[in-house]
Amino acid sequence: MDANYTCGLPPDFPPSLNIPPAISYVQASIALVTGIVGLLLNAFILIIIIKYRSLHQRLMYIAIQIIVVEIAYSLLVPPAIFVSGIARDWLLGEAMCNILGIINDGFAYFRFMMTFILTLDRFVSVFFPFVYERNSKKILIILLIMVYFTTFLRVILPLKGVMGCYTYVPTNKICTAYSDCSTGCYYFVLASVVTIVLIGAIIPFCMYMILFYKAYKVRKISSQAVTTHSPSPSFSSIATVQVNMSTIKGSLPRGRESSICEHDLEKSRKSISGDENFQVTLTMFILLMSVIGCTSPAFVLYIVQFISLHNNSAFFIVIMLLGRTSFNSIPIFDAIAIMRDKQFRSSAKTFLGTLRKCI
Repeated sequence: MDANYTCGLPPDFPPSLNIPPAISYVQASIALVTGIVGLLLNAFILIIIIKYRSLHQRLMYIAIQIIVVEIAYSLLVPPAIFVSGIARDWLLGEAMCNILGIINDGFAYFRFMMTFILTLDRFVSVFFPFVYERNSKKILIILLIMVYFTTFLRVILPLKGVMGCYTYVPTNKICTAYSDCSTGCYYFVLASVVTIVLIGAIIPFCMYMILFYKAYKVRKISSQAVTTHSPSPSFSSIATVQVNMSTIKGSLPRGRESSICEHDLEKSRKSISGDENFQVTLTMFILLMSVIGCTSPAFVLYIVQFISLHNNSAFFIVIMLLGRTSFNSIPIFDAIAIMRDKQFRSSAKTFLGTLRKCI
């Protein structure tokens, strides 16, 4: 490998990556479609959450912050990719390189950190309910301040004039990240990637596995309790006459009857609450998997830029299309995950029904 490769692109790097015009147009079209769909879905979700008070809860409060950032991303990045793809050039040169670097890196970091907050909030509420009730607001505010502050540092430090990690190559009309002769940039990238993978992906994934295991144990214990209290076959054969529950309640004293009803209602409430908690956990887990799945191809594209695979243009084109398309699709998959929430679906149906009547 050429010694100058760490300071920029090798001298034999093909102009514009030799990407055919048709590929640029396909990439531009995909970016436009994903941008429009993501924008519409997230705008719809934001309207529903703001309109209905039943959705003013912790999950949706954190989701609103993700949605606002994703709306901004859909308004900025896909149009820039579309225009640059049609023109086959970075229209603003080095300025565009820095702008998209800020948005892409900041968005990825923020999205993973918000996933960590969602996961930690859910984990503490399940395993430490008393601590959660007393300190949940303080903990959430502190975590949000940390996320916003570290995201600000994440997008400011790589800029030209600070660390200068984004480089525009005029001869090839491309933007490369972290290609200057600066070891600080490489250590910065390494620390950022480790932080995202560890705190934003691995730790939340392990927490969800623990939460799902606990939910499985609770359901198993509940089913065993039901089986234990059900009549045995021998008893069923003896009790040939079925007794109506209302007859039993009528024969009992009034206080005893009410206690049985209250006990049954309490059991049903706990069952419903357990199902709702499981559904919320599942929604959060899907949010985690959506960001992991959508950023994985983009991460591969990012790694490919650092190794000597630039001569294999076909491989690079496939990875480029897959990576950028999947990354631009994060707002779409996040919106789908949020729309799975039972309360949100109920509110959305009410809103659409009202809208139809008005039309």
